[in-house]
Amino acid sequence: MHGRQLILAGLAMASLAGAQDASRSGKLPADARPPVAPTPAQAAWREFELGLVVPFGLGTFLEREAGSGRESPALFQPAACDPWQWARAATNAGARVLVVTAKAADGFCLWPSRCTEYTVAASPWQHGRGDVLHEAALACQAHGLGLGLRFSLIDRHEPAATRPPAYRRFVLRQLEELLTDYGLLAELWLDGVEEAGKAGVDLAAILQLARHLQPRMAVLSTQGPDGRLVSAQFSPTGDHAGSVRPAPPAGWWSAPGSAPGPVWQPLVRVASLRPSAYYRARENDRPASLNQLRELALRTLGRNSLLRLVAPADPTGQLPEADARRLAEFGAAWRRQFQRTLAMASGAARELVLELDPPREVGALAVREDIRRGERVRRFVLETRDPDETGWRVVADGRFPGHHWITEFQPRRLAGVRLRILDAAEPLSPLTLSVHPGP
Repeated sequence: MHGRQLILAGLAMASLAGAQDASRSGKLPADARPPVAPTPAQAAWREFELGLVVPFGLGTFLEREAGSGRESPALFQPAACDPWQWARAATNAGARVLVVTAKAADGFCLWPSRCTEYTVAASPWQHGRGDVLHEAALACQAHGLGLGLRFSLIDRHEPAATRPPAYRRFVLRQLEELLTDYGLLAELWLDGVEEAGKAGVDLAAILQLARHLQPRMAVLSTQGPDGRLVSAQFSPTGDHAGSVRPAPPAGWWSAPGSAPGPVWQPLVRVASLRPSAYYRARENDRPASLNQLRELALRTLGRNSLLRLVAPADPTGQLPEADARRLAEFGAAWRRQFQRTLAMASGAARELVLELDPPREVGALAVREDIRRGERVRRFVLETRDPDETGWRVVADGRFPGHHWITEFQPRRLAGVRLRILDAAEPLSPLTLSVHPGP
């Protein structure tokens, strides 16, 4: 027998009595109010757990994050620009979305923008007829990937940047091009939000335009609104308190007069495959190790966050071979462990029990919650039982399992696995407990 599933559910009488008292009084305690929930579009985007980000532009040829805005477009002359290779690398890594640079802070556009001459159309690449974003869109469509575009709100080249009203119009016109010319987009990354917001860029108007032209697209920055970009370079990230954030700074993403309140903004952890987040030739032989990538994934994907791996393209326009190979190794290792499920239990219950008969060699446990009604589970424990024993051993104590929560341990034979919910908003949403082998 592969596994016997027991689902046990129950509510304490004290909790029931408290709920009845609250109902009679017409008031609900703060922790009984419905959790903040994602919109249907946000819930669908949340499935794009892993993504690949490919920085590329004038800065690539300078070995800097971006240029000064004064460099000649003639500097942009990749010998073999290949967004199809980027898409293959993303697919091999197990990514669901590929994010490419549309414009960095130097203002150079990797598409032939109609708002400025500082674009690929002024470069010798493909005799001025190239469009990196068009090729990326075709490659993503062919590989079943979502396409994300990264756009800097800071533009060191554009003269209108010193005239706020004109620059607001310039930014909106460029974004309108991006959001209408390249099909359905999965993500829009906005760089420089803090500086641009203080300089008068109309963030609320940007969000309104994005919702109108790409209603299913997630808009991301260090301040949201759909997800918070947070550095997760190879250092401990720890646990976190779920995907809900207090109200953002007034006037940033909200329309004037809108009511403040908590918002759904999951963490999007960003980490580079190399020591730097942009191309440097001296780092060609220094991609992160497979173990580093696995640990990073466990601390991000396995802690209710999304992960975006940054892999800079080189001046030829391709990912270095060592980087592409490491991404493929990581994807194969992750699939080998977590696409193989030894047993599974599901239910909207305060306790899920899996009896493993016969006992199985187990190295990891995963918990998922249906988040469409918000993250309702606030605290839980995972327990295991060894063969020939009746007692349970706690192996993990966690908060907010949300979309995906993983704990890994030294593989050993187990006869049972149990999930117990210690604190949650009622009624519970469906939960899934799954058992996986070791790496």
